[in-house]
Amino acid sequence: MARFFAGRSIKPVQTIIETSNQITKDNLKTRIPLPQNKDELFVLSENINSLLNRIENAVDREKQFTSDASHELRTPLAVIKGTMEVLIRKPRNEAEYKEKIRFCIDEIDRLNTMVDQLLLLARFENQKSNSKKRLCI
Repeated sequence: MARFFAGRSIKPVQTIIETSNQITKDNLKTRIPLPQNKDELFVLSENINSLLNRIENAVDREKQFTSDASHELRTPLAVIKGTMEVLIRKPRNEAEYKEKIRFCIDEIDRLNTMVDQLLLLARFENQKSNSKKRLCI
């Protein structure tokens, strides 16, 4: 009889363990089922699910940022490449070469600005992370 009740009382813990083992970096959608009793395990499950929501949102934002940054960096590169390919197709006068070279330099400057902004953002995030760690110590 005691074994039966012990097994029943441990079942919600076992469910939390089994479900949490299914959660991976590739499977952040799974959530821990909330127990019917609103006890400590309910609060724990609710907190874990809330944490998973925040992690999933952060991962989604990071993926979107990476996609956006890649697109923003590729665009000027494609423009520079296209300009250079057009430029070498046929001979041109010196003024046309200078104009296209200036255009490419402007695009390169734009790329440099974006890279500088990304590095500044990364540095800011790193400092923010380090200051949070110092506050915890």
